[in-house]
Amino acid sequence: MNVNTEVQISHWRQSTLGEVATIERRVVGATEIRDGTTYVGLENIEIGGSLINVGTVTSGELHSSKFIFTKDHILYGKLRPYLAKIARPEFGGICSTDILPILPGPGINRDYLTHFLRLPATVQLANSLTTGANLPRLNPQGLATFEIPVPPISDQQRIAALLDKTESLRAKRREALTKIEELTGAIFLDVFGEAKEP
Repeated sequence: MNVNTEVQISHWRQSTLGEVATIERRVVGATEIRDGTTYVGLENIEIGGSLINVGTVTSGELHSSKFIFTKDHILYGKLRPYLAKIARPEFGGICSTDILPILPGPGINRDYLTHFLRLPATVQLANSLTTGANLPRLNPQGLATFEIPVPPISDQQRIAALLDKTESLRAKRREALTKIEELTGAIFLDVFGEAKEP
């Protein structure tokens, strides 16, 4: 980091998450959930934030209240926050109450805030504030106290775009390594054949 960058960062406004975003807990009762509603559970958010196997539910399938979210929210897994289950949905629906829908305000970019919440230091802070030994959870009040540097929106967008690109490159690298391992295994079998028991 050069001197100019350090000076610029020192002038960024510091805010708490609760000042720049709203942790929304709009509840829908189990009997109010309609057929075809998109549902996200913690099992649908991978470590790192990718959404997988998201589907819809039928009326009466779920037996407890859920939270409502939109494509403008961040979905933050409050159970075992060290897993960093923090997603950016491109759709609306309902989610488990172990997921907190965070709605960024006008002064904070959703992508920038998501990356901030995924930072190892932020994840570590979240984990330090959990309660419950067997099923550690972060309460919304604790999450709202997180301090976040708030640069101008244009800078937030630029930072988020760079971090998105970095994440994409990492994902491609992991995919390439997986393919190399598979190729190595195939070559081994081709050359030596399958191992036979003595």
